Amino acid sequence: MRIYYSSKFEREYKRLPVKIKFPAEKKEKIFRQNPFDQRLKTHKLTGNLREFWSFSIDNSHRIIFEFADGKAIWFHSVGGHEIYNRFARTSHFSAGGEGKATSDVAKQGFKLPRKLIVKRDVKRPSHV
Repeated sequence: MRIYYSSKFEREYKRLPVKIKFPAEKKEKIFRQNPFDQRLKTHKLTGNLREFWSFSIDNSHRIIFEFADGKAIWFHSVGGHEIYNRFARTSHFSAGGEGKATSDVAKQGFKLPRKLIVKRDVKRPSHV
């Protein structure tokens, strides 16, 4: 499984306190082995975010992600519970259902802007 980190995810991850980064890294290791492990509390999102999933880092922090294809997963956002509202506003959804989310574009085989694609297999951004 390959995980791609959006630039938004990387910015948010850098802002997390160190006391959240350590559990986030542990949860990511669990996620790599089984995205539906009970310790992650993985769940499908609803409403405008129905194309996305989320898993828990701790009681108040989440990671929003999507299954792009059989072997690729995109991590889009990380933070407290408010990331659901913030991510819904900043993703490419519109109230009338017009427009496409970056996930729809990726699924159709179009190339995303280079700045949105950050590839990593195991290493996380440094927490120092």
